[in-house]
Amino acid sequence: ALPDLVTDISGQGLQAVFLVGRANPVTWSDVRRLNDYGLLAQSRQVILSPPSEAELGPAVARIVIPVQGRYDLILLLAAVGLFIETTLLAGPAFAVSAARQRRSLALAASNGAEARQLRRYVLGQAVVLGVVSAAVAVVAGVLLTLAGFTWWQAGHADFATGPFEVSWPRVVGVFICAVVASVVAALLPAKGIARLDIVSVLAGRSGDGRVRRGLPAIGVVVMVISGIAIFGGVASGGEGGIGLREYLVVVGSVGLVLGCLMVIPALLVLVGRLGTHLALPLRLAARDTARQRGRSTPAVAAIMAAVAVLTTLSIAEASYDRKRESTYQPQGPMGSGRIILNGEDANERTVRSVTDRFAPQLAVDPVGYVFEAPTVPADKGKVTWVTPVPRGCTEAEVLARRNPDGGVGGVPICESLTSTDSGVQVGGLSSIVARFPVSTSQQAVLRGGGAIITDPKLLRDGKVTYVAGTTALDRSGVPTGARVTQRTSVPAVVVNPRVPVDASQGESAGAWVLSATATRLGWPVRITSLEVTSPTGAITPDEQSAVADRLGDEYMFSVERGYQNESRLILLILFSVAGLLVLIASLISTALSLAESQNDMATLAAVGATRHTRRGVAASQALVAAACGCLLGVAIGMVPGIASTWPLTVRQVSAAGMSVQGTQVEAPLHQIGPVIVIPWLPLLGLLLLVPLLVAGLAWIAVRRHPQMTRRLA
Repeated sequence: ALPDLVTDISGQGLQAVFLVGRANPVTWSDVRRLNDYGLLAQSRQVILSPPSEAELGPAVARIVIPVQGRYDLILLLAAVGLFIETTLLAGPAFAVSAARQRRSLALAASNGAEARQLRRYVLGQAVVLGVVSAAVAVVAGVLLTLAGFTWWQAGHADFATGPFEVSWPRVVGVFICAVVASVVAALLPAKGIARLDIVSVLAGRSGDGRVRRGLPAIGVVVMVISGIAIFGGVASGGEGGIGLREYLVVVGSVGLVLGCLMVIPALLVLVGRLGTHLALPLRLAARDTARQRGRSTPAVAAIMAAVAVLTTLSIAEASYDRKRESTYQPQGPMGSGRIILNGEDANERTVRSVTDRFAPQLAVDPVGYVFEAPTVPADKGKVTWVTPVPRGCTEAEVLARRNPDGGVGGVPICESLTSTDSGVQVGGLSSIVARFPVSTSQQAVLRGGGAIITDPKLLRDGKVTYVAGTTALDRSGVPTGARVTQRTSVPAVVVNPRVPVDASQGESAGAWVLSATATRLGWPVRITSLEVTSPTGAITPDEQSAVADRLGDEYMFSVERGYQNESRLILLILFSVAGLLVLIASLISTALSLAESQNDMATLAAVGATRHTRRGVAASQALVAAACGCLLGVAIGMVPGIASTWPLTVRQVSAAGMSVQGTQVEAPLHQIGPVIVIPWLPLLGLLLLVPLLVAGLAWIAVRRHPQMTRRLA
């Protein structure tokens, strides 16, 4: 609410939230000034225009920049990859179109047309086709998005969404990129048309000239330099943000493709030479692919780009999944569940009524912790607290931590592992036993009103001394003084400190007591969740659904089932899209190849080739192009795929092994990772299945009777 509408600050709880109403946006400098007064500010202006690394400061930048840079890098690689793939997909079409117009353009050149006019003719076609196709795609994209958005809102009324908005700068950017991709795809065909051999074309002789010997070597050098640029930009970005090194990634990705384009013609020539030892259909296909490099190079490159994207995604996801699996920590015993509450008793009663009705076989125990709670309403300026007294420390030293001077003035602060407010966990015996191993003797201590502790310094003659008291607060909530009101000693046993921490979801679990013990001692307890266990040992998915569906979205009911790959569906969609791009690129190349080779098919039929032979030649052409593209794509995709593991899997940890992400851990820090996993089996399946599938489709597409043509004298 607005500040002038709030009459009772204490009634808002410990975290009062206010809406700042002002004409000017709250900038980053305003946020820092509010922070100086102890106010946490969340500004729309700062989210839309985040501060630079220098404005954040080194401590915050070390946490924020790598996380944001990770997503920026992924989006950047996806955008560059999509642009390259669009360009390469259009390349074979322009190459075949230019090849089919060779005779007309040669006639124009023989009648005085200049080379620049021929180039402009081909590029003009690219501009017209690019503008028309981009306009159609933009309009269709906006309309389909609006239809999908409307359909989603109609079926999900409880899902909060904003109004439908079209980001015209982004739409215009996509439009411009599409037109540029069309023009870039036509550059090589236009350059080749400008160097037409008029006599050879009019005589009916076609085919590309020799490959320049220095071009493949230059391509290899460009690929090596590009790979170094990608690794340099990504690896350095994983340590402290990407910043200007994003340009290295962009230039490296484009350079990798350009270098490969320089190498592909030489590889196709090598394939043509190796094909002399193959069967007739494969031999003809290999020789035709090597001879018509102007058409084959962009087709192979398009397949290569799609496979490279798929390879990059598979390596990145497999590595990230392995990293998450290795760092995963169970949040409870296998098969047990937890229902998160917000601390209100009414919510606990609601959950219990649902479980009692729809899953009565499940055991439900409340779990919480001892916290600093406001005292009775008549004394709102005080809070109560409970803290242990470690061995070797006095009550005055523990109390000094609660006083405003913090122990300054000769009174030292006596710290312990359980000096935090959440150090005393409270729960039922069944939930404690289900969370970590508790012996029979330890269970007896808990039933007798004792505690399980993790810090041996707290134990004195088999007991732990707790002091409870109150702390006075001024009007702004700053503590002004503390005093002890209760002294209690409870029997306790020491357990492995690591096990209770794992059982309490990483929270500081210095001690565990039963709910009845906390109630008897009068300690303030905040219930945070309800632990759900099954007599069979594991909660079934049907039981989980029966409870979760009735509770609704206000409660989170999670069941520990071990590590689960939550992005499996998203990854499947991405792989399907990338696989579809591979198939489309292969089919486009095959269709254009078949369209251009109609005369060759007719010639084969005229000299006695059967339909089976002609189908074998067509399938072999598709197989050779797809196999070359897939092999190159896997090899090229390894570079950005392995490089992407740095921002995805590298972690900065302190000397104690604590991750710095989300914390203010100071140096010294050391790096763990990267985790590199290459999914060889899916990639091998891609190398085998896609070429065979494309070859099968090409086999079916061959006509029964080819169109015969008459040669003019």
